[in-house]
Amino acid sequence: TEAAQEADASDAVGLMRNKKAVNAHLRFVLPASLGKLMRKMRGLGLDTTILPEGAPSQQLAAAAVRENRVVLTRSRKLQLSAKAADRVYYLRQEGADEQLREVIDVF
Repeated sequence: TEAAQEADASDAVGLMRNKKAVNAHLRFVLPASLGKLMRKMRGLGLDTTILPEGAPSQQLAAAAVRENRVVLTRSRKLQLSAKAADRVYYLRQEGADEQLREVIDVF
């Protein structure tokens, strides 16, 4: 229901405020397919960037290493360099709201 979604969103904001000071150093990079999640993360003040549609996975890896960012993706087929492999988090959830909750819970 709409009320439940609003409650989830306000819960997410509350959780984010609590973790914000602890995890202020975290920065994220996402593939173009996660545009909705990126907008939600930015709305909460998270340092999040997104690569253009069709950008190769090497570009995602390079941005993660160069800018000290965590790669968020749903793709298990992503080919990343060894330097970037420890900077990847594979999202389990499908919808942007659920993914945002997952990011908040994990980080």
